[in-house]
Order: sequence, then structure tokens, then C-alpha cells
Amino acid sequence: MAQEVYTISGAFGYPAFGEIPGNLRQLDQQMQAQAASPAVRLQNALKALGVTANDALLKAIKVDGAIGPATVAGVNHALAHYVGATPAFQNANLTLPRVKSNAAALAGLIEFRVQKSGGSVPAPVIERPSARTSRAFAPIVTPDVTPTPSFPRWGWYVVAGVSGLVVLAAFASAVKKKRATA
Repeated sequence: MAQEVYTISGAFGYPAFGEIPGNLRQLDQQMQAQAASPAVRLQNALKALGVTANDALLKAIKVDGAIGPATVAGVNHALAHYVGATPAFQNANLTLPRVKSNAAALAGLIEFRVQKSGGSVPAPVIERPSARTSRAFAPIVTPDVTPTPSFPRWGWYVVAGVSGLVVLAAFASAVKKKRATA
């Protein structure tokens, strides 16, 4: 005998503002997964297949939207061990450009395999790299040659002299104003 639990989260028993009811939450997750980029969908499907099949290589794939060597290795591993040969993908030896160009088709194929084996593909959670481990990091390279100065050395003496005259003129003006008021 099932027990029903009623909760009142909003006014008059309606859901609270901004809360998504359970049946609509699943639909919302499916829509977000379909709206995601093909690369994110592919990586998310590979990760879901890793969870369904308990495969450590596929679980380790990061869902970041960038298809790299780890994603290509995961696709080839999934094709070899779980999906099998298809008319479009005869062998499990795909290259990076081929995976990038066929990301949507591969994502659909792997998502189908996950659902066929009883698993589900959750909404993608994109893992952004932290600020310290940015992929755009490049070390600063300093040139070995010292640049030639574009401003002559005597020019700095002129600048210092003019600045000194300006300071003296301001000081003289202040002293003159103080004597006039005293």
C-alpha cells in the first residue's frame, strides 16, 4: 500500500513561485539537453554511458564543450565496447575532425545506447575550468634584446627642469596670496 505525502509549499497549496513540478522538471531537463551544443551532448552521453556501464574511462570525461583527445578516446572506446559498428561508423578509430563534425550523430547514438541499457542521460552540467587552471594560460615570454630608448636621455632633464619651474611658480603664487591676506 503506497503512502501519499502532501506538502504545501506555496500559497493555497500551489507550488511556490519559481518551483518546477516533478513531471515538468524531467521535460525541462530533456529540453535543456536537446538545446545543448553537440559537443556538450556528446560528452554528457559518454559520461552517462560510463555511469550506466560502470566504466572508469568514460566517467572521467569532462563535460566542458571542448572536444579534445580525451573525448575522441572516449568515443572510440564507446564504439568498440558498447555501441558496435554502424553504417556511418564502421570502426572505432575516429579522428578528432571526424568526431567534431559528427558530434550530434554520435551523441544521439550513444544516448540511444544508454537508454537501451536501462540508464538515462541527465541534463548536462558543464564543468568550467577554474581560474587557476585556465586552458588559455600561456607563460609570458620576455625578449632577450633590450629595446633602444625612443626618448633621448637629455629629454628627461628638460622634463624635470620644467616640472621644477612649475612647482616653484605654484609655491611663489601661494606665498604671494598668503602675504596679501595677512
